[in-house]
Amino acid sequence: MYRIPFTQFVQCLCDNESARIGRFVKKATGGPYIPTTHFLEEIIEESGTPYFRTVEHRQTNAIRFSGGSWLEFNKSKHVSRRCYAEKWHDKEFIIMVDHQEPYTDDFGTSVREQSVLLIYMLRGKDANG
Repeated sequence: MYRIPFTQFVQCLCDNESARIGRFVKKATGGPYIPTTHFLEEIIEESGTPYFRTVEHRQTNAIRFSGGSWLEFNKSKHVSRRCYAEKWHDKEFIIMVDHQEPYTDDFGTSVREQSVLLIYMLRGKDANG
């Protein structure tokens, strides 16, 4: 598994058909969750049949997939973002990890540290499955 820039993550979604494999929240302590190949293997085994979509519209803060769903890129000032790519059994995956540091909000509420992972499987637009 290797790190990629966020712009490359977005470009991979725009240049390929993609299937969202899952969204996961990992309680973290001491820093962002770093995904491993073993973690990816477990997630793939649990996931069902992938539903591939293309990007219909791209703007600076979001993209819209075929079918009308959106992926927004906004994040709060307490969140750091890292992206990863992995090729596993001739399939390509990209992962976005948004890590939220612990903080106290404007109302005095403590917010816990956590990492949110979005995992996508990629397939070239000219591939037929």
